[in-house]
Amino acid sequence: MGVSTSKPHPIATKWFPEFEQNLPTLDGKTVCVTGCTTGTGFIVARTAVRKNASNVVLLNRSSDRATKAEELLHDEIKSSSSSSKVETISCDLQDFESVKEAAKTIQSKYDAIDVLCNNAGMLIQYVYYERFLPFLLN
Repeated sequence: MGVSTSKPHPIATKWFPEFEQNLPTLDGKTVCVTGCTTGTGFIVARTAVRKNASNVVLLNRSSDRATKAEELLHDEIKSSSSSSKVETISCDLQDFESVKEAAKTIQSKYDAIDVLCNNAGMLIQYVYYERFLPFLLN
């Protein structure tokens, strides 16, 4: 099986709309989501917009998909009563310097992160294990 580069087809869901509707508002909250160009991460970011989070921060590698995801979320804001602000901060989880730079950017722009969704996967090979372990344990 190969990797599909086409737009994913919509999948009807039976329970999510009711679940989403019953979630509390996110007014005044800052929500950060890693790996949110498509799939679960994008749905989390879109839900944060729909629940009116003050700030929705997309933590993705720079790519056309990341740009498109942000555009779709801005469209969601325009077509709803949400006052969310959506921003992409470049963050490549395979590059520790990129992660540290993203953290500095977040610290300089926001008082706190209220919700952090660690959706992006990261393959840690032995070479990186010793380098990342102290960071992961702190």
